[in-house]
Amino acid sequence: MYLETLQKALFEKFNQDRTGVHISDITLCPRKSVWRKLHPEPCTMRDVNFFSSGRSIHDSIQTLANHEGKFEIEQEVHWEGMVGHIDLVDKENNIPIECKSARMKTMDSPKSHYVEQLKAYMAILGSKTGVILVQLLMHFD
Repeated sequence: MYLETLQKALFEKFNQDRTGVHISDITLCPRKSVWRKLHPEPCTMRDVNFFSSGRSIHDSIQTLANHEGKFEIEQEVHWEGMVGHIDLVDKENNIPIECKSARMKTMDSPKSHYVEQLKAYMAILGSKTGVILVQLLMHFD
């Protein structure tokens, strides 16, 4: 009963109407974004697991980073009718920072859609520098 409640809540969250086109809609697979909108599927427990752990890590990193108030959290940006939310912005240096988590032990390079999303935010902010922070969930050292 409780797990079904979580699945239902996540389904409703994933299927809320969002206004405009989001940067994440174009940096991931645009066809997948459209397909999910047209053919929503029930959320699985795996979806709940990924969402809850990813969201927890994301919120924790933002909380720790904001300890001294040097970062803007979830800065909403607009460009050409699109909207995005930058995880962290180093206010002093105008550097966008994207926070990700991955169930991996090592990562040789960031996933391409991480890079594309960061490049979009850098362009919108007019920044020559951007940072991707990836927390590797299977790396315990």
